[in-house]
Amino acid sequence: ILDATQNMNMGTNIYNSIEYGVAATASLSYFFLKKGLNVSLYVPGYEYFIPPLTGLRQFIIILKQLMNVNNGVGSVHDIGNVTKYRRYLVEYVPLIVMLTNVSPQIYTPVANLVKTYSGLIKSSRTQGVPMILVDVFPFKLEFEDYTGLALKVYKVEKELVYKKLASLGIYVIPWDFYSQSFSRVMGLLARLVK
Repeated sequence: ILDATQNMNMGTNIYNSIEYGVAATASLSYFFLKKGLNVSLYVPGYEYFIPPLTGLRQFIIILKQLMNVNNGVGSVHDIGNVTKYRRYLVEYVPLIVMLTNVSPQIYTPVANLVKTYSGLIKSSRTQGVPMILVDVFPFKLEFEDYTGLALKVYKVEKELVYKKLASLGIYVIPWDFYSQSFSRVMGLLARLVK
């Protein structure tokens, strides 16, 4: 899931959550498809959905859709709206990897997503809700003046949301794209997904 709602409209014209989220989604798709897995894509905000398939053709389909995502649109509440894709969720019982900018506004929609998904798969053999959330953090935390203080408060706010998300069984990977390459996130995902 690539969050393409207004929640991702943070950062500058060049360094922002949505641009890095799109690039990371392409990398993740390639990673999972290279492992021979079925990959699906849901983009709330744009309401794009690509059903699960595998192979190079699927990667090209995903890239074509991602090329149309250039800024966040729609409400953050669109994230939990997965019931129309219930057939795929029940049939495949997928690992959900979501790229978003974690904020207090994101908690309720993600909690609704987890509640809906766990309700759909409760009769399956899978325990819990397999979900990993990558927090695409759009700012450096190295400023000195009032901006630095505001960003530190924002980071503390994020950490509180991380704890609430962890209580739902969601594994959160913070990604500050100013100071960390996405390969670090990919390394963590490779260890989690075997």
